[in-house]
Amino acid sequence: MNLTIVPMASLGPADFAELWEFARSYLDTTPEVFERGLRSKKQLGTARSGGRLVAMASIDVDSVTMDGEKHIRIFTGSVLIREDFRGRNIVQRLAVRTYLKVRISNPRTPCTGSLIRTATAATSCSRSTSGTSGRAVTAPCRRLSNASWMRLPASSTEMPGTLRAASSTARGTSA
Repeated sequence: MNLTIVPMASLGPADFAELWEFARSYLDTTPEVFERGLRSKKQLGTARSGGRLVAMASIDVDSVTMDGEKHIRIFTGSVLIREDFRGRNIVQRLAVRTYLKVRISNPRTPCTGSLIRTATAATSCSRSTSGTSGRAVTAPCRRLSNASWMRLPASSTEMPGTLRAASSTARGTSA
């Protein structure tokens, strides 16, 4: 699978036509509204398999002040993943690439990020999960507004082998 992150400003009409063709089965909107919404984001991460678009996510990186301290915020949104490519950590892999790039240019600034946990924008979608019997069960997906928040370490020496998301129960929300 080939993952790419590009500035949104670098995308042309042919790129948006391809993105719309991919996204239209997930979204209830017009191509113009879709493009305007995406253009308001800073970067676009895509995943391709065999040259075919299988996933996309917007990625914003901003400088914010939290508790009087400067932080870099990494936010993924507008996540769409083809059903047969879900469960492959595509958004997390895009976020880690973004994190590493941020760490190189801001080695001492703490990073705070959020990853959208839902793999589709459709509000009435379903996803397959493994039940106790080992067979696939259908479960409702969460809306895109539900995010899994995480605090990323300030230096690469603090970074564990994997990024850990904060427990949703610790935030007082249901998982």
